[in-house]
Amino acid sequence: LDARVAEARALWRGATNDSMRHAVADSISALIGDHATNASDVRDALDLIASINPPFTSGERLVLARRAVLVNRFPDAVDQFGLVARDSTLSATDRLTYAAALGQLQRWTDAAAVLTGISDVRYAGQAAYYRARALLRADQTRQAVVALHQVVARYPHDTLAAATALHLLADLAVDSGKVDTARILYQRLAARYPTNSQRGYATLIAALIAF
Repeated sequence: LDARVAEARALWRGATNDSMRHAVADSISALIGDHATNASDVRDALDLIASINPPFTSGERLVLARRAVLVNRFPDAVDQFGLVARDSTLSATDRLTYAAALGQLQRWTDAAAVLTGISDVRYAGQAAYYRARALLRADQTRQAVVALHQVVARYPHDTLAAATALHLLADLAVDSGKVDTARILYQRLAARYPTNSQRGYATLIAALIAF
């Protein structure tokens, strides 16, 4: 056990007022936020948090959530992101990370909800695409198809999001036996996004369907 984690545990046991408890919370947050702290010690600190529930600020909880993701402690990340989201607005990047952690726990409906309505232009297309994927993983295929079409319509200049959405729509059309629809979607991908890495595959599959 990291000496700093052991010290924090001892200080918590001896804390007799809110000021002392907040001081312990600050020290744990600093430990986890220190990139020199190795993954094992971060996990020990997260275990300590689960057992004592210190009074962290929202900023400290974000530090905990982000680092928990990096050490694959997704339940801890989800708990901390959720607590912050109750009282304040998460940034687009934090919402993407939060949704990814929810996905790791197979909580796809919750992930889709977190990704809904991200308006930051740098991440809106990506978030909309991942929301559609989350709906698909949640077995909400009809809603997922609608969401994928919205990605293509709303974010045509987000090459990665729109092209990938077209590709997935085409694959879904093939799976449902709508091969003519699939061919059109593959052709649209190839025509609209000639520099996309999926263009060659889309062109080939469209040709094979036509043949």
